[in-house]
Amino acid sequence: MQYSGRRLRCYGKGQAMRFKRITVENFGIFRGSMSVDLMTTSDRTIILIGGLNGSGKTTLLEAIRIALYGPMAFGLRHSNNQYQAYLKNRFNVYACSAGEQEFSVGIELEVKTAGEIEHIDIHRIWSSKDDGIREFVIISRNGRALNGRESLDFTYRFSRLFPPALLEFFFFDGERLQTYSSEPQGRGELWGSALKLFNLDMFVAIAEDMAAYQRKVCAFRQTQEVMSRATELRARVSLLRSRLDAISEDIVALDAAMENRRQAIRDLEREFRMHGGLLAAERDSLLAEIGGLEERRRTLQEWIKDITAQLVPFVMVGDLLKTVSAQIEQEEVLQMGQELSKKLREPRIDDSLRSFLRSYSVPVADSAVSALISHLEELLVPRPALTGTPMLHLLSAEEKVRVSTMVQTVSSFDPEALTRALDEINSLLGQIHSLRGRLDCSLDNECLEGIIKQLRTHHQSNEDDARRRAELCQNLQALEADLAQAEAQLKIVEAELESSMKDEAAFILSRKVRSAAVRFVDAQMELKLKEVQRYFVEMMTAMARKPGLAETPDAWCELLPTAAYNGHDGISSGHLSAGEKQLYVLSLVWAMIRASRKEIPLVLDTLLARLDREHRLAVFEHFLPRASSQTIVFSTDAEINSEDRRRLETYIARDYLMEFDETENLVRIRPGYFECVPDGRRRDSWHSPLVL
Repeated sequence: MQYSGRRLRCYGKGQAMRFKRITVENFGIFRGSMSVDLMTTSDRTIILIGGLNGSGKTTLLEAIRIALYGPMAFGLRHSNNQYQAYLKNRFNVYACSAGEQEFSVGIELEVKTAGEIEHIDIHRIWSSKDDGIREFVIISRNGRALNGRESLDFTYRFSRLFPPALLEFFFFDGERLQTYSSEPQGRGELWGSALKLFNLDMFVAIAEDMAAYQRKVCAFRQTQEVMSRATELRARVSLLRSRLDAISEDIVALDAAMENRRQAIRDLEREFRMHGGLLAAERDSLLAEIGGLEERRRTLQEWIKDITAQLVPFVMVGDLLKTVSAQIEQEEVLQMGQELSKKLREPRIDDSLRSFLRSYSVPVADSAVSALISHLEELLVPRPALTGTPMLHLLSAEEKVRVSTMVQTVSSFDPEALTRALDEINSLLGQIHSLRGRLDCSLDNECLEGIIKQLRTHHQSNEDDARRRAELCQNLQALEADLAQAEAQLKIVEAELESSMKDEAAFILSRKVRSAAVRFVDAQMELKLKEVQRYFVEMMTAMARKPGLAETPDAWCELLPTAAYNGHDGISSGHLSAGEKQLYVLSLVWAMIRASRKEIPLVLDTLLARLDREHRLAVFEHFLPRASSQTIVFSTDAEINSEDRRRLETYIARDYLMEFDETENLVRIRPGYFECVPDGRRRDSWHSPLVL
């Protein structure tokens, strides 16, 4: 049975994308440069690429992903160690061993947005260096190369129009089909894919963010508690300010009273002086002056006493003292001569002289040596020392120093200094007598006693008030510190209260936003899922071999649950065979793509390995011709053989065969598909190389 209904247009309404060509060079298993034309038409929408396992089909699929998104294909915002490790493993080992340093992928595509078609060429080149792998991206739009800023803008816009996560839904393989057929993992993935296809994932994310925000606000923002703390702090600040005002008023009153007393004291002191009285400060000044004069007088008297007792007797016998000093010096010279004479008469001096003379070959006689010593003694030793003049004093070194010091002191003594000191003492006694007379006169005046008592009273009161004022100032400083701390705390709490009140308003708003987002998603999903249901029934009816399998209106809901349909009854998965489940999922995926109005290439990699022959024929006849405006099928000859290929002939735009040449360690891609002669052997014509 051949499908003869309306085929999809090449481009419909909304966003669309179509691959034109993929180019790889030294990437993965591909050595050298290789290019594959992927253009399709509105009538022929299938690109069939055959190859045995290990021939490079999956690598070509990876090249498409990496060419479109680079590191974003792995969920990365930019290149990092993970991306570098991936690229390092994708550099063809044979090209690397041959000393080549670059490998690349490139993809040409058409993109339709806002009714306008753009021709895009993305080329990623990697250069292998010692410090890692560097990536260079060249993007052209409508034949014009984009600069750096334009390339960034295009990458951002392209990833928003066709997110990598969405494109993964269109890159389908047998493993994904098996996952979608399982529960409950398949339900979650299909639900997430549906949200992306219908552009509702952003609203779901908003609802989840609002829910997370509400949990955070409820956990950490208690408006009533913050308001209570703010009220307590305001009351404390008010109380502290009142106490500060009261203390400030007390200090002002004390200052006024003390100033009044100081004025009264000045008036009393003026009256006191008018009556010839001395103020306490003046009396203290007189007493201090008298004390200083008395101290000077005592110092002079002690000096005169010491001079008279210790120095005057020596001054009186100054000449005798000088004679004794000269004798001591003479005795010191005589002592040195006697010591030198003893040294010259020692036997070792005689022996030393004899040895010295012999060293110069001089004849030595005993009488000559003795005569030489005697001659030296006469030259060096003073005559009194030779004749044995007696010593008179024989003083020690310390005693000699004392005598010498005394001689110098007596020589420098000025007798007039005693006269001047005695005259100064007489003058000091006169001054002291005069000052004592003034003091006695002040103390004897009884008429001033009343003024003095008043002065004492005022001074005492001012002293008491000064102490009181110091205590008040100390209390004032402590209260100011407490007030500053309380005001700082109040400022923090008021800011927290303001934030809390904003959070309360934001909480209400977030609840409304979340509710609106959930309602919008439910409403849109209800509309979209009705479309999905209609398309699903259409495809499942065409492919199912059991009558009535897709007639139940909500049969698809079990694999794609939603709040709007959770209460509906559908076909239990236990009633479906493994093959029927896979047809079920394929029908559902096709229905979701149709309902999304997105025209993106659908890439199917070894999709049919687990289907039996009958179900596989249903896929050939009904699913593949209508799957997408561009469907790229990677297959082995076990999945799609020559007969199956002939069934798809009218829908195939291009077909290729990939083979790995083990002799040259490279992949060859040739137009055509697996073809076998009746005995099952491959034709020799496939050995002719052709690189597209």
